[in-house]
Amino acid sequence: SNPQFHPEAVGKISVACKSICQWIRAMVEYYLTKTQSVDPKQIELELANQQLKHSLAGLQEQQTALKEIEGKLAAVQKQHQYAKHKKQKLSHDVRSKEVRFERALRLVGSLSRERDRWDKERIVLSAQLDALIADSFIAAGTVAYLGCQPDVVRKEVINAWVDIL
Repeated sequence: SNPQFHPEAVGKISVACKSICQWIRAMVEYYLTKTQSVDPKQIELELANQQLKHSLAGLQEQQTALKEIEGKLAAVQKQHQYAKHKKQKLSHDVRSKEVRFERALRLVGSLSRERDRWDKERIVLSAQLDALIADSFIAAGTVAYLGCQPDVVRKEVINAWVDIL
């Protein structure tokens, strides 16, 4: 900024000092350019690098959280598959049980009709059992005493025995 420190003014005094003056002015101009344009950009670069580090740390945290969520999601999906499989198995079991229940109802109905038939048969057989002794007595008496008697006499005696028994 000194008006006497120009290469032309210094060159009038010494040619060697003119070159030194040019070099010094170039260095000052370089320094001023650097401090005015490069240094702020370096400061901005440093701030950007710090923000990048901060962002990368946040990204790392988010990736860790994402991995944790993905792990939980995988566990939930596995539970879902297990529950789905269990539901299908239970659904199949329900259908199987319904079929068995219907068959059991038909069997019970059939057995109920069979029981009614057996009850009727039991009543008939019980009556026949009650009459068995009397029938045996009449048959034995007929063979032993009435075999040689005429048919009319046999009928009368048998009817009398039936009335008595």
